[in-house]
Amino acid sequence: SPKSSDRAFRKVSLSLLRAPLGLPGIAALAGLNRLWKLGLSRAELMELGAELGSDVPFWMSSQDDVGLATLGSRIIPPVGDVSWEIDEALRPGPGEPVLNKRSAGTFATANLEQRLRDRSVESVVVTDVATDVCVSTTAREAADRNFKVVVVSDACTTFSEQLHHANLETLHVFGWVRTANEVIEVALRAVRAV
Repeated sequence: SPKSSDRAFRKVSLSLLRAPLGLPGIAALAGLNRLWKLGLSRAELMELGAELGSDVPFWMSSQDDVGLATLGSRIIPPVGDVSWEIDEALRPGPGEPVLNKRSAGTFATANLEQRLRDRSVESVVVTDVATDVCVSTTAREAADRNFKVVVVSDACTTFSEQLHHANLETLHVFGWVRTANEVIEVALRAVRAV
């Protein structure tokens, strides 16, 4: 979740790349989804289990081990911490699906592929907090499953602007990289054409 990631990054004294990237772009796309009922699904890293590490991949639990060893405290907030809640700007409306993922990519642990296939979805729009982790992994997983992929460059972020842009450059191989406004414009033209 954006709140938990922000807290974790601050704990290790790193600067999370901020506006105009990240939450505002995701919120704009979520609003478009609600307005035209485009059927986009949200994936949130929530409900990880009673004990941190029991339901998370090694790379995530190892971050906590590093935090304990170097800072004396966990980097990943405990399950139930307020930081795991969906940000108010992104809170789903009634009937909107929320997928819980326990991996870097959404397809690996959230049954996303089957949900999309059941709806005859052919394209996915990818947003998230960590461009180099969750966004990149989900985009690659989607491309591997033959979905058309659009990564929204200003609706994701990571530790530094350089790392963010370097990862966006690699994602052109798997689909398109566009801004939130570009995605919204294309979606509006498609809706008007119907």
